[in-house]
Order: sequence, then structure tokens, then C-alpha cells
Amino acid sequence: MSKKASTQRKPSGKQVPPELLTLQAAADRARDRYENESAVELYTRALALVPQGASGPPAIVEYELHMGRAACYERLGELDAHIADARAAEQLARQEGDGARQVAALVVVADRLGWRGQFDEAQRAVQAAQDIAARSGARELVAKAAVARARLANNATDFQHLGELAHTALRLCREAGDQAGEGESLIQVAAAEQSAGETAQGRQHVREALAIYRRTGDRPNEGVALNMLGIASADHAEARAYFEQALEVFQATGYRPRVLTVQNNLSLLYWRLGLYGKAQAYTDAAVAQVRKQNAPAVLSSFVETQARPLLGGRHYAEARKLLEEGVALSQSIGSSVNEGWNRLGLGMVYLAEGQAEAARQEFESAVRLLEVGTTPGDKITAMAWLGAADLAAGDWKAANEHTAQAADKLAAAGPQNPEYPFQGVWWWRYQVLLKGRSKAKQVQDAAWAYLNRAYETMMDSIATLSDEGLRRNFLNKVAINRQILLAWTNDAAARGMAVAEPQALEGNLQDQLRRMMEISVRMNEQREPEALLEFVMDEAVELNGAERSLLVLLDAEALPAG
Repeated sequence: MSKKASTQRKPSGKQVPPELLTLQAAADRARDRYENESAVELYTRALALVPQGASGPPAIVEYELHMGRAACYERLGELDAHIADARAAEQLARQEGDGARQVAALVVVADRLGWRGQFDEAQRAVQAAQDIAARSGARELVAKAAVARARLANNATDFQHLGELAHTALRLCREAGDQAGEGESLIQVAAAEQSAGETAQGRQHVREALAIYRRTGDRPNEGVALNMLGIASADHAEARAYFEQALEVFQATGYRPRVLTVQNNLSLLYWRLGLYGKAQAYTDAAVAQVRKQNAPAVLSSFVETQARPLLGGRHYAEARKLLEEGVALSQSIGSSVNEGWNRLGLGMVYLAEGQAEAARQEFESAVRLLEVGTTPGDKITAMAWLGAADLAAGDWKAANEHTAQAADKLAAAGPQNPEYPFQGVWWWRYQVLLKGRSKAKQVQDAAWAYLNRAYETMMDSIATLSDEGLRRNFLNKVAINRQILLAWTNDAAARGMAVAEPQALEGNLQDQLRRMMEISVRMNEQREPEALLEFVMDEAVELNGAERSLLVLLDAEALPAG
């Protein structure tokens, strides 16, 4: 927590004390240099000099001090202090009849309320901003309020309306010549496009936003764009590079909440690759910090991420506890999408534990809740896993119905950007047909077609992954990928097909050298022998994709120690 100076204030007066202006200038400079804790201290000292019951110029200075300190509190992740300053600023702007400043403060209030999951109150703040902007007739204020409305829709996972709201905000920002707003609107347009599976268009709009941020020197939002490019990237190595660039930006600007967001995304990346230990390290660090904040909307999503590597590593009781917490948090804020993801994970836990009926209930709930999720692919995934639970429960008819629906919907859906890889949908359809009563050639050929589709989907997802270590991890550490690979290889051989080794892609030498340099730097940062050895083994496994690893320590005579 940042240090807070005394808030005892001087008696009322209309003049702005010179020492106050000096402190304000120093605080603004510290804020602009991202020296956030120093800036908070300076803003607090300046606020103590504001005359009591200030109006006129002193009140405007007080407003600016609250807004400046609020920006620093946001970067530091002190959300209660952040929103308190924004509310104080909004009251001052209303007192002074300053519509432009009131809109700016209301936008900040709405953003923080949305982050907390207080969507109704956030919506009221946005509506108030839009009403003031409309009455003023100022295009820049109308545009600012429209951007806030789109951002709230994204925070509330209201993907049904996000696209229209984001395009409206983009048009208004361009008409007003608001470059910052244009960049933010492009980010929201991209989020809507990615949720609809329009990944190519989404990436292009993020790149346009990134160009704006770099041109205007907006480092924090440059990090936002880099993070989104990582999410949208089909190449896992490229995604990792984007995430690490974003992480570097947020660490340099002291933007702690966004550091946590990137850590969460890095965890999901390593989970997809089967590097569960590394995924767990990232998500544990992120969740530990989010728990200190009053942000149930974020926590409900982050605990679901935290459960994934636990599930992959077969730590079912721990995963179930987190997912149950995620369900409760999601229900407390009315987030159907977050509840759906957590229930999807719970179904996987129950299925892995052999509790087929409990799994069916969770998957049925997930199918219903993910109806209007981030992408149609999430509902398709839940439906396929419902079929898997039906099969485990001995209800082949229901399994056949649900996996057929999932496969048909996926075939018709076009490109998607789902939370869970799609090879699982084809795999479960194959499993159901394989275990059916009919052994007719037509059915067997259909089963093979689904298995082949699972294999192709899996391999397509790493077609551009030039890091051979990551490719091997992906294929042998993720259980369903390993099962698909073994089944496809056996069936292909039985059908007389030549099974060729995948051709290695030419790696990016510059990227490889950068990775080796980063590993060397992090090795030198280790101070504990046990932590160093664990780090060495983790990095070695990531680099070469080994299924198992063994480290032998030698003594002075080159013999195994101990």
C-alpha cells in the first residue's frame, strides 16, 4: 500500500496556493514517468494544501489532483482508493458545472465498477456520462462516453452488443479526431470480432490500434495491444513473444493489474502446451495478487485459469475447490459466461474422477450458460464434453446425439477462437462411434473421418510453431493430444497409410538466441540452489519437449552425489 500523507487541509480561499501548484507539477511529472508510488505521495501532500470547501480555481485543481492520483492508484492495483478518488473528482466537477471533467470522471468510475463486476452501477455511470455529453453537444465528449459504453460491454461479457457499440464508438472518435479513443475503439472492435471467430479482422484492428499507441507514445495501451495480439496469435511461440513484450511494458510502467492479466494469459498458453508446472507458477502468482483486490469479476475468471493446470496434472480436489469458488463468484456478479467456463471445468473434473452423472449436470449447465459466450465454440466444446459424460454414464444414445450436434455445429461454424482446443470435439465424436454397436463399414469410415479431423485440427494448431520443444510438449504432455496421436497413428497404419514424421520447421535464430539470453538472465537471478535446479529442469523440458527428465549431480570425483 502506498504511503499517504496527512489530509488536514487549510481554511477556505479562492486563490490557489503557489506551493500547491508546485507539488501538483511535481506529482504530474512523477505520474508521467510512471513513478506511481512517489506520485501518490506528492498528490496526497498537494491535496492537503487545497483550501477547505474549495470552489472555482482551487476546486478545479483539487479535481485534477484526485484524477491524477486515481490514475496512479489504478496502476498500483489499489482499486478502492482509485474509485474513491474518481468519485471525489466527479463530485467536484458536478459542483463546478464542468461537464467535460464530469464525463471524464464518470468514465473512470464506470471502468472500475465494471472491473469489480458491479455492472448495473457501472451502467448508470456510463448513462450519466452519455447524457451530459449529449446535452453539451461536444463531439469529443460524446465519443468518450461511447468508448466507455463499449468497454463496459466487454467487461460484462455482453458480446451480443459489443460489436455495434464498438463500431459506433470508433466512428464517433474518428469524427472527433480523438486518436486515443480511436485506438481504444479499435481494441473493442477487435474483441467483438475475435468473439465471433473473425480472427484475421480482429488481428488487423489490433495492429492498427498498436500503431496509434506507438505513434502517440501511449505505453500502457501499447501493452494492451500486444497482449491482444498474443491472444489472437495462432502460433504459440509468437503468442509467447507478444505476451512477454506486453509483460515488459506493464512492468516498466508499474501497471500491476495488467501484469496480472498477462500472467494469466501466459498461464493459459503454457497450459495449452502441456507445460503444467510453468502454467501453475504464472497463475498462482496472478491469483495471489487478485485476491487482495475487490474484483470478483476478475477473480472468477482467474481461478478458472488456475484450475486448468491442476486438472491437467490430475490434482482433482484442488481444481474442484477453485472451480466451485469460481461458480459462486460468477453468480454473485451475474456473469453467465464466467459461470459457464467454471462449470465446464467442473464437469471435466467429475468426468476424470469417474463421476459421470455429476459431470453430465455440470456440462448441461455449461451448454446453457455459454449460449451467448465469447465464441460459439465454447458452447460446442461443452456439448461435446456432455456427450463424453453421456458415454461414461452408459447412455450411448444421448452421447451420439450430443457429439453429433457438436460436430455438426463446429463444421458449420467457420473459424473460431475458443477457450478449449477443438480437436476434443472431433475426438469425442470418434469415441462415441467407435463404441457404438454398429460395426458396419460406413460407420467405421465415419469414425475414421472424425479421428482424422481431430488429428488435422491438432496439427493445424501447431503448423506454424517453429519451436520443436514446444511442439513435442504439445503432442506428448496434453493427454487428449497424445491419445489422438496414438489412435490416428495406429488406425492410419492399419489402413495401409504411410505415416511420415512431421517435417521440422526452420526456427527463428534471433528468437532462439533471445530465449537463451533470457534463460541466462533468469538463471543468474536465482539465489537458492534448489530453486535453481528446478528452474534448470523446467527450462530444459520446455526447450527439448522431453516427456521425463532426470538431473544427476556429480561430486568432485565426477561420481553421482549423495
